[in-house]
Amino acid sequence: MSPRQFALVVLAVVVLAIAWVAPPPAHAADGHGERVQLDPFRGQFVGVPASVLSPPADGEVYLHELEGFAVRRPDGSPLGLVSGFYELPGGLTLEIQGPKREFLLPFRKEFVLHVDRDARMMVVEPPEGLVEESE
Repeated sequence: MSPRQFALVVLAVVVLAIAWVAPPPAHAADGHGERVQLDPFRGQFVGVPASVLSPPADGEVYLHELEGFAVRRPDGSPLGLVSGFYELPGGLTLEIQGPKREFLLPFRKEFVLHVDRDARMMVVEPPEGLVEESE
């Protein structure tokens, strides 16, 4: 299985506690209807093959897909490519490799205006002073 066929969901789940809200949904844990059956997963990261994930809604993207997205300003001028991301206390932050240097951009609605998953591109309006006008 190639890395493209199997990718862990980057929003990995760490199972800290297990509790059912009665009655549990039929698909709650793929046939594991008893809480004790899920206890071995406590504290573990849970991942799934990318092929079984539901497609994200319009304007959404899975984190593992972000690397390589083109980053553009609203006028269409290129800023660079997403080269990584970090889950920081202030929220998700994108690492963008520009033509002259890399910079970090918070993945927030006031800065990330549009995400086109099919085109692997996003439109951003960086905060003033983050990116030089010549970049």
